[in-house]
Parts: sequence; C-alpha cells; structure tokens
Amino acid sequence: MQVTVKTFSSKQSKHSPQNKEHCVFNEKDSACHYAVGTGVVAFLACFFFLLLDAYLPLMSNAKERKYAVMADLGFSGVWTFLWFVCFCLLASQWSRTLDVRGIPQDAARATIAFSFFSIATWV
Repeated sequence: MQVTVKTFSSKQSKHSPQNKEHCVFNEKDSACHYAVGTGVVAFLACFFFLLLDAYLPLMSNAKERKYAVMADLGFSGVWTFLWFVCFCLLASQWSRTLDVRGIPQDAARATIAFSFFSIATWV
C-alpha cells in the first residue's frame, strides 16, 4: 500500500508546454486523485485497525469485540472493492493514453501492478 502511494505520488504528473502538471493516466486528474486518496485512506485505516487489534484482548464485552471484528471485516471487504476499482480505472486510463513522451512509463505500470496486488492484501 505504501509502495503504491509512494510510486504514484512521486511520478504521477508530467509537465505540459504551458508548465501545468497533468496526470500521466490519460491526463485525467480524477484517476490520480482517486488512486492517491485510496492509498492514503487505506494506510490510515491500517494504522487504526492495528491499534484496534492491539486493544481487542483488553475488551471485556463480547459485543464490543464482535463489533470491532465486524468493522474490520466490513472495511476490508469495501476496501478490496475500491482497490479493484482503482486497478480498473488506472489500467483503463493508461490504455487510453496516446502521447507517452515524457511520461515515466515504468512508474505508471508499477502503480497499476501495485494497485492490483493491493487487492490481495485486503482480502
């Protein structure tokens, strides 16, 4: 997850002749923002659920434990789907990118690959 965000955020844009930055994925800024947003929220959620897992043995109420585990399971399911959407969006926009001059193509392909691998980490 951190690899996806770092790879993506470091090489996500190219400069146009007007000196504006554009997303490398078919110049659709929404694709770049979605991928970075998904990665950042996933990172923060991992930290939160790590703390929750550390606190889980200290919970005396079985209902609280049940809700904590259900929240973790539910969030993982939703985030698996969102990473799949991210992978599909980035792959689709990359296939539609016509002008690849000046684009770090390896970074774009690595971002697509890591977004695919992130699906398995949330299952």
